[in-house]
Amino acid sequence: DGYWAAGPARIALASLPPDGLQRVQPTPLLTALRQIWPMLRGVSIPVIDPATVPAGETLKLVLPAVMEGTPAHAVLHYRSSERGITLGLALIPGTVEGPSPPTDPASWLAPLDLTPAQQPSQADMVVPPSTLQLPLLQALATEAHADGRGEEAAAFHLALFNQSQRLEDLASACGSLASAGKVEQASRLFESVGERFSHTPGWDLYRTLVLARLGAGARAHRSAMDLLAARRFPGSLAAPYLDALINSKSWPQAKAFASMLVRNDPDAPVWRLHYATVLAETGERAKALSIIHATQQTWPEDAILGIECVHRLVAWKNLQDASTLAARVALAHPTHEQAQ
Repeated sequence: DGYWAAGPARIALASLPPDGLQRVQPTPLLTALRQIWPMLRGVSIPVIDPATVPAGETLKLVLPAVMEGTPAHAVLHYRSSERGITLGLALIPGTVEGPSPPTDPASWLAPLDLTPAQQPSQADMVVPPSTLQLPLLQALATEAHADGRGEEAAAFHLALFNQSQRLEDLASACGSLASAGKVEQASRLFESVGERFSHTPGWDLYRTLVLARLGAGARAHRSAMDLLAARRFPGSLAAPYLDALINSKSWPQAKAFASMLVRNDPDAPVWRLHYATVLAETGERAKALSIIHATQQTWPEDAILGIECVHRLVAWKNLQDASTLAARVALAHPTHEQAQ
């Protein structure tokens, strides 16, 4: 809800409504929170066994930390119940004096009222209220999806959607369910919830994206091509749509869509790389290699693009071409660490 200064210390409080968050284990929650809550970035997050944190009890941890480059310690209070999660954190300069705290988290459990004795004024607040939960849910969803926990990621995306009512979050929830093999469940979710948004701007775009993620690329194809031809398919959605076609091996649709992207936006190298990938996967390896080399030569000043071109060749096991291109990129960028 906010964080503020109290002398040399920094105090932070966060209240997170349920929406499934209370089922998240403490360590992943704190790790995700550290990405968006600056105070936690200098705190060493331990592995916390959720069995040691009974519902309604408070876990109190004293943790080593770094504060502005110098040793510090953090006092963390973590409480989870059916009403949600409450986090309290005090980051204090210097190390803990006296005996070290016990290593058994169960011995630190104690009921605690996390309400501060004196609420800070709005002028002292660094973070406005209600800014924490949405980015935290997004971080948790991204991490769960990347880790292959599709159903868990879908729950986070759906919690985001319930609060934001953004079609992007609904589409992501369906995509995560599909990646977990729950295609029918994802389809039912989109059709049942999506009925309310059929007249919302952008509905046709997200419907096309979801169909592709559900492996129904053929059903989505005509609508997608019409939207692209009308220049109504933004790049922010075209890339995940094309990725969905590739992941579901909808090769005819992927090839046609990528080809039109290149024609519509010839100055965007990312579409050339996507098109080359589709060609390589559909037996046109020589043409794909030509596109990769031409792309790097068209933008030789772009080291990251050159490295990505090399990665594509390695993925296709064209190691000789990859070696030649890697040498070219390295020579063109002698001070670029990753190129070297």
